Amino acid sequence: MRTLSSFTTRLAVAGVVASAMFVGGCSSSQLVNMWKDPDHPVKPIDKAYVVGLKKDPAKRRLIEDAFVDELTRIGLSAVPSYREFTTTLPDTQQVTDVVKRDGYNGVIVIVPLGTETRETYVPGYASTVPTGYYGGYGYGSYGYWGGYYHPAYTTIYEPGYVDREDVVRIRIDVWSIDEKGMLVWTGTTETVDPTSTDQLRKEVIQLVVPELRNKKVIVTK
Repeated sequence: MRTLSSFTTRLAVAGVVASAMFVGGCSSSQLVNMWKDPDHPVKPIDKAYVVGLKKDPAKRRLIEDAFVDELTRIGLSAVPSYREFTTTLPDTQQVTDVVKRDGYNGVIVIVPLGTETRETYVPGYASTVPTGYYGGYGYGSYGYWGGYYHPAYTTIYEPGYVDREDVVRIRIDVWSIDEKGMLVWTGTTETVDPTSTDQLRKEVIQLVVPELRNKKVIVTK
C-alpha cells in the first residue's frame, strides 16, 4: 500500500536527482597557481598589448578581443596582436618591437594548456527510509482498535559510479616593461565542463581581470 511517507521519499529522491542534473550542466571556474612579483610593476599597467597563443586565427581573435573589450571597459588602453599580425603569431622580438614603438607598458599573454578528462569514483551508499503500513491490534483484520498506522522501514541502496569531467586550463602571463621586460603576474584558470567556448572566455576574464586590478597589476579607475 502506498503511503504519504513513501510518496514523500520518492519526491525527495527525485529532487536530489534533478538537482544533480542541474549542477552537472553548469561549469565552474577557479584561479590556481597564482604568482605576483611583490616589487613590480612599479607603475600599474594602463596600456596593454594582448596576445592569444592560438594557432587558429578565428579562436585567437575571439580570445584577444574578449580580453581587450573588458580591459577597455574598465579604462585601460588595450590592443589585440592580430590587428598587426593577422595570419601568424608574433614572436618575442616582434612583440618587443611593437611595445617599444607604440609605447605599451604591459603585455598580456593568454596560453591555452589543453583539456584533461578527470575521473573520480563516487562510492555507493545505503539509506533506511520509512515506508509504513496499516494494521490492527487484537483479532480480525482491524482488531479491537480498528485501523492503526504502524511505521515500517526499508533499505535503499545506491550503487557507486565513476564521475567524468573535462577540465580546461588556461594560463595568463602579464609582462611589464619594468627592467626592460619582466613577468609580474601569472595565474592558471581551471574550468570544469564548460558548456561553450564563449562561456569559457567569459568565466576566465571574470576571474582574471578583477584579480589583476586587486593586485594593482593594472590600473584601477
